[in-house]
Amino acid sequence: MINAVAIEITKSIYEGKWLSIRYHNKNEEETYFWCGIKDIDTDKRMILADVYNIGREGFKADFKMYIDSIKQANVVEGTFYGKQEALIEKMKNNVEDFLFLEL
Repeated sequence: MINAVAIEITKSIYEGKWLSIRYHNKNEEETYFWCGIKDIDTDKRMILADVYNIGREGFKADFKMYIDSIKQANVVEGTFYGKQEALIEKMKNNVEDFLFLEL
């Protein structure tokens, strides 16, 4: 089964673009924000990102979120976050750890 969220996460990392997501937080509230992915903890299935939400908190650096709580994701075309070369190398050198992202 193709996981659209995983595909968009991977695309945003490799293209160095912001990702628009719909997320269910720990209180089961649905939130929407943009995130720039900095790193992924594959053991915890957690993303470390800079996030921006115009309607709520504004900008937050080093925000942690669970990948499994992301309900929808889309690369924001025309944006630039910056390629995280260390993360890209980590993904290339540890493909088996990132299989859940369907590399």
